[in-house]
Amino acid sequence: MMKMNHKNGRTLADRCTVVERVTDSDECSAGAQPNIALLHDGTLLCRYPLSNMEGDGESRKRRTIGMRLAVSHDRGVTWQTKQQTDHLMGIMFEHEKNVYQLGNPVDRNGLFIRRSDDSGTTWSAPVPLADGRFYNQAAGYVRKPEKIYCAFGVPAPDGGRWKGSIAVAGDLSGDPMSPKAWRFSDPLQYPGTPPGISRALSPIQEDQMLEPNVVERQGKLFVLHRTKIDRYNISGLCAIGDLEDDGERLWYRFGQFHPMPGAQHKFHIFYDAPSRLYWNLANLPAQPPYLSLNGRQERRILVLLYSLDTLNWFQAGCVAMCKSWRESTGFGHAAVAGDDLLVVANGITQPGRALFDADTIMCYRIKNFREPALDIFPASD
Repeated sequence: MMKMNHKNGRTLADRCTVVERVTDSDECSAGAQPNIALLHDGTLLCRYPLSNMEGDGESRKRRTIGMRLAVSHDRGVTWQTKQQTDHLMGIMFEHEKNVYQLGNPVDRNGLFIRRSDDSGTTWSAPVPLADGRFYNQAAGYVRKPEKIYCAFGVPAPDGGRWKGSIAVAGDLSGDPMSPKAWRFSDPLQYPGTPPGISRALSPIQEDQMLEPNVVERQGKLFVLHRTKIDRYNISGLCAIGDLEDDGERLWYRFGQFHPMPGAQHKFHIFYDAPSRLYWNLANLPAQPPYLSLNGRQERRILVLLYSLDTLNWFQAGCVAMCKSWRESTGFGHAAVAGDDLLVVANGITQPGRALFDADTIMCYRIKNFREPALDIFPASD
């Protein structure tokens, strides 16, 4: 990872610390979904998967074996890692000074919730909420005083690739650990890629929508997915689902495709009340695989975007960038800490590793992160 020099501009992050770095070639610490949460007492939690790697070079395959939790008490300057655990993939959220994990285990079978009442030191046993196959990254969700809305990926009807999602609503007015507090929509499957979008340069893999973020815009709920079209050769196209909650049932249907920078990879959208803006961590490609010399997708450039409506995005700047295509910094996830933004991302810093064979979890600080945003609010007539 590196900052650009003054001649070529600078990155937003003014501090970068290592949460964990793995040097053993048989282990991958970063996986694909670092997740950060800032608790009421100032504790920072960072959760990420551990994997064993099999094979050599670009043919190496990742097998997730568990999750690890790292803790910081000084706003991300130093971190203490705990032993490998059965923590869940998905989201972490705090409610009434308890922190919850909502998600799937590493085998992606079932949806569970668990709780910690001591800022992540100890955790309850996971409580099952739903059967089936589920999966998501640490993505954005909508939090209300007594409700929470999120979404998880589901496989295609034939049980194959992850091509759909379900919406989830949680009632926080009672006990979030009760299965009765949770409702689920019917699955929404990828509607297919419109004609004229793809050149079909990589017809081997089916197109997908996955890793959904839930947002609320003008009182309405939407689910924004990344799309994997033509095996990363098509970038910046988001698939949007419309979500309605009548109090009894979640009505979930496909709404539209819409351009969005970085939507070919995992992104994290969150709303920030002080700025009245939506913010987004995403990876921008400098070129698609079919135009690059190595034919490899890019996760070298992690950027911070902002928006009035989650549809039209402005770039605040580059959080971090790698110069070599053999390195990466991606799968970003953020927590607001006063005027600052704390960003965790995985990274490849050692040569010879495949794209998902990450060796490092980084924590970036963006001081006064709202300052780069232009005043894009229209003047009232």
